[in-house]
Amino acid sequence: MQHALCIQEILLNIFGHCCPPESHWTIDKCKFTADLATLARTCRTFKEPALDVLWSELVDLTPLPRCVPQCYSVSHGCYSFKIRLDETEWPILRSYTRRIWHIRGHANSKWLNPAALIEICGPPITEPLFPNLRSFYWRSLPDIPPVHVAVPSLTSLDVSLGLVFPRTHPLLELLDTVVNVCLNLKQFRIHVLSPGLDSEAINRFIRSIPNLQILECDGFLFDAPTILHLSKLSSLIYFKYTVIPDADWMLSSCSELVFQTLRQLEMKCPLLEPASLLLSRTRLPAMEHLDVALSRNPQKDVLRTYVETVRHVCSPNTLTKFVINSKNPLGIRYSGALDRSLSNLALDDLSPCMMFTNLRHMKINLQWSVDMTDSDLLALASAWPYIQTLSINDKWGWRTTGGGITLHGFSQLLQQCRQLSTLCIAIRTESRVDIATMHRSEGGIFDRPSMSTTGSLLTINLLDSPIQPVDVPMLVTFFVRLGLQSHVLLAWHGLDMEEREDIAMQYRRDWCRTLDKVRGALVPGHTRYDQAVDLAA
Repeated sequence: MQHALCIQEILLNIFGHCCPPESHWTIDKCKFTADLATLARTCRTFKEPALDVLWSELVDLTPLPRCVPQCYSVSHGCYSFKIRLDETEWPILRSYTRRIWHIRGHANSKWLNPAALIEICGPPITEPLFPNLRSFYWRSLPDIPPVHVAVPSLTSLDVSLGLVFPRTHPLLELLDTVVNVCLNLKQFRIHVLSPGLDSEAINRFIRSIPNLQILECDGFLFDAPTILHLSKLSSLIYFKYTVIPDADWMLSSCSELVFQTLRQLEMKCPLLEPASLLLSRTRLPAMEHLDVALSRNPQKDVLRTYVETVRHVCSPNTLTKFVINSKNPLGIRYSGALDRSLSNLALDDLSPCMMFTNLRHMKINLQWSVDMTDSDLLALASAWPYIQTLSINDKWGWRTTGGGITLHGFSQLLQQCRQLSTLCIAIRTESRVDIATMHRSEGGIFDRPSMSTTGSLLTINLLDSPIQPVDVPMLVTFFVRLGLQSHVLLAWHGLDMEEREDIAMQYRRDWCRTLDKVRGALVPGHTRYDQAVDLAA
């Protein structure tokens, strides 16, 4: 055997590639765990590192009783013990639990019956069952005694609780233990649906974490001392929470709050007004990513107030991502005709954001129509020279009578945004452009097979752009001249636009025909442009 394979660090690195990403566990876990188990049985050198990787993460606790096969039974997918564990079996069980770093339980995880859980979590010794646990994630907190979860190595705690939340819930006991034991806790996430939550206990727990880096809370109200504590933390970089509509009194006793190190702030709120109010009481000099998710559509003056507030509280050189997303909780179906009751999103609504010269990602999704011209979008592109994602109403569409920007403005926008990877706008397909001269553009994009400097494909979503059958040949030629055959082109894509039955079917059919012809054209560089154009036409 090669001497390098006797080094534990090398083996851990190699065996680590046998473990699939968490998103693929439901598909690949059995295959990969079987591979690791085979490696562990190959030789003594492989045994320990293979077992370390195999047991490093659990999505439920059912593998534990299987470590003592003579003691457990299975009935309807539920594990239980036939006999109590004796003193010879506990060392076997602990030889595996000491390897567990992460417990990530989900609602559909296989589980043990209550008696089996008590048996596993009640060893005849006082030491923790999971002494090296790094993160504990559970979507329905089990009755695991805190002594086994709250260990000094724990750095991440993530729990989600249902509608029943008595004041004696195991979570409260767990938090009291974590405060005194887990001095290295850096991440805390909690999602609660219960109206009976003891918010005071949660707030008190958050204030006790000295080195908190990531905080995600949903379902309860922060008090003023907790917000003040968070603003003084030099370690906090990510904060996600639900804004309560009457949160103005929450900060009424606080002076202006300065979050010196906070880089990412994500807010969920039914209305935009509370988010504006809270931001107006803060300063975010290091903010890079600002995201707000709304349950209701804002009024035009409220949006302008919010954007103007962002301009004042964030540094012009640090903000790189700006997101506003309005959901459709009622499932309302909208017609393709212009609804005069909707607000129009215009350049003036976004102009305060033009001061953020390092902006990379701009995503706006409002139940509004969009009224932007060539000059408006080119002005935004000039203000954001490093823009990578420019997405305006990719869910709702533009819903304008004019249809969007002209083909000439579209080609100028692509030339100007050299780092663009995602573009979601509507275009006016009836507009005309001098296609014959496009390939002679100097310094443009037309002689390059790839427009993305990052090497990734460019995704262009033309949203609800109208199209007429007579314009199909011209549009195919136009996109081929731009060299878009090898990139991702979409139109009338998404559930909300598909529900516009009055016009969606015809437009989608013509766009599919157009884009299929574009994809079938040869890629520039493999043939002459005029040959590709002839093929597309």
